[in-house]
Amino acid sequence: MPFGEVSRLGHAHAFTFPPSLAQAVDALAGWDGVTAFVEVKRASLRRFGREIVLRRVAQVLQPVLDRCVLISFDLPSLQILRQMTGARIGWVLTQYDAEARQQATDLAPQFLFANLERLPAEREPLWAGPWDWALYEVRDLKTAKACHERGAKFVETMAVRGLLHAYAEAHRQW
Repeated sequence: MPFGEVSRLGHAHAFTFPPSLAQAVDALAGWDGVTAFVEVKRASLRRFGREIVLRRVAQVLQPVLDRCVLISFDLPSLQILRQMTGARIGWVLTQYDAEARQQATDLAPQFLFANLERLPAEREPLWAGPWDWALYEVRDLKTAKACHERGAKFVETMAVRGLLHAYAEAHRQW
């Protein structure tokens, strides 16, 4: 399935397809110092089964596994992947509550991901733990700074160009 985002980018990339995982591994092997966050999608787990998907992902990633973080919304898959590969993992939270906090503490992933819009509106610090926080749906520099103040080390955005431009402008003013 193409992912050229015609509505946003026009037809220049209308028939751009994602690389296969094996192609991404080949590319990653040539990029020193790069870490890949590889998401195991719940749709794949449902369609093909957890065991098949996790085995295949682990097998394909083996040559660059030390430079990957395996992420998923699916908590059992992360537990299995950690045991199977010893790789770094990141859990993508579906909720931000006491139960999820306990599960995160038990799992102790290297990364926790959360949709900024699902966090409590209060500016309380994010849960402390052995993980680095990555918040997504960040659209502007003010929000990115607020995420950092709450304890997020990383932000994810679809507004990369705008956020980089705002960051550069802010640095010129300092």
